[in-house]
Amino acid sequence: MPPIFEKFEIYYRRLLPLIEPLLPSGLRLTSAGIQFISTIIVAHMLGDSGAADFFFWSAILIAAAPMANFGTDQLVLRELPRQRDAASLSAYLRVTRVITVVLGFCLGLCFMAYATISDGWQNWHLLLPIASIAIATVILNGESLKGVSRPMQGVLYGHFLPTSVFCLCLLTFGWKLNDVGVLCLFIGSFVLGALSLRFAADQPVLSRSQIGIPDMALLRKVRTEGLSLFLSCLTTSLTFMLPIVALKAFTPDSEVSYVTTAFRLSVLTIVLSTAIHSVFAPKLSHAAESGDHKKLFQLYRTTACLALLALGAPMVFCIAFPEMVMGIFGDSFREGKEVLRMFFIVNLVSLLLGPVVMLSIMVGKSALLAKTGVVKLILAIGCSFLLVPKIGGIGVPITLGIAYITEELIALAIILKSCFGKEKKPPATT
Repeated sequence: MPPIFEKFEIYYRRLLPLIEPLLPSGLRLTSAGIQFISTIIVAHMLGDSGAADFFFWSAILIAAAPMANFGTDQLVLRELPRQRDAASLSAYLRVTRVITVVLGFCLGLCFMAYATISDGWQNWHLLLPIASIAIATVILNGESLKGVSRPMQGVLYGHFLPTSVFCLCLLTFGWKLNDVGVLCLFIGSFVLGALSLRFAADQPVLSRSQIGIPDMALLRKVRTEGLSLFLSCLTTSLTFMLPIVALKAFTPDSEVSYVTTAFRLSVLTIVLSTAIHSVFAPKLSHAAESGDHKKLFQLYRTTACLALLALGAPMVFCIAFPEMVMGIFGDSFREGKEVLRMFFIVNLVSLLLGPVVMLSIMVGKSALLAKTGVVKLILAIGCSFLLVPKIGGIGVPITLGIAYITEELIALAIILKSCFGKEKKPPATT
C-alpha cells in the first residue's frame, strides 16, 4: 500500500470513533430539517388561525406518547444491552409492545372524550386511539433499536420514516386538505412508521417481536420496574400538556398557533439532544452496571459536551434572531418571537445540565424521577394557571423552564451525592 494511503487509513481509524456516534445525530438532524419544512408548509397552507387545531393536537399527541410507553422506551435502553440471547430479547420486546398498545388505546379514548367535550363529536376523533398507539410504538421501536446498538436504524424507524412520509404527502396533495385532513396525514405517517419495522429484514428479532402473548412473569417484572418511570412520564407529559391546554382555553387561536409552532421548534432540539445522548446509552448502562462511577460520569460529560457542540450554535441563533426564524412561517407568526427566544433559553440551560433523566435510569434511580416529577407537576399546575391567563403565550416556556430545570437540578444533586458523597476516606497515617 502506498504511504499516502497508509496515512489516510491511520487518520480514518483515529477519527472513526469520534465520527461514528455523530452519524445517527446527522440523520436525526436531517429528519428535524424535514419536520421543520413540514411545519412551514402547514403554516402557509392553513394560516395562523386555521392551523391552530393541527398544531394543538400534534403537540398533545407527541407530548403524551411517553405515558403510553409506561417508561419502557427508557427501560429498553438499559435492559436490552443486558439480554444475553435472542429469545430473552424477543420476550422483553414483546412485553413492552403489549404494554404500549394497551395503554395507548386507553389514552386515545381519553383524548376522544376531551375532544368531544371541548368541540363536539367529529368523525376524525375515532383516529385518536390509533394515533396514540402508533406514535408510542414508533418511539419504542426507535429506542429498542438504539438499545441493541443500532442507532442509525433507531433514528430511521423512530423518526426519519414517518417525518419524511408526512412531508412528502404534504408536498403531493396537502394543499387540497383542511386542518383535519392534514392531521389525518400526520397520524397516517406514524401508523406506517409503526408497521414498517415488521418488514425490517436485517432485524428479525425486533421485527418478529412486535406483538404477541407476553410472558406473564416478565410482564410483572417490567410493570414493577416501569411503574416509577411511568409516574415520571406521566408527570412529564402532563407538564408539557397543561400549559398548552391553558393556552387554548385562555388565548385566541392565532396565539395558540404561533406558540405551538415555537414549541414544535424547541422540541426539535430536545429530540436531537436525546438522539445524541441515546447513542451512548449502552456504554452508560455497562458503566453503571459495573459500579465504576468515575467512568460513568466521564461518559456523561462526553455525552453532554457532544450534544452542546452539535446544537449550541443553532440554539444561540434562535435566541439572537427569533423574529427572523418565526417569520419563515408567515408574517403573523413573528408575534411569537419572544416565546421562541424563551423556549430556546430554557432548552440551552437544560442542555448544559446533560442527560439527567437517562443518568437517573442508568444508576437505578427510577424512583427518584417519580418523586422529582411530582415537584415538577405541582410547579407546572401552579404556573400554567397563574402565568398563562395573565401574560399569555410567553407563560408557556416560562412554566416549562421553571418545572423542568428545577427537577433536573434536584435529581442531579441527589445522584452526585449518592455516587460520590458516601465514599469513605482512607485512614490518616501517622
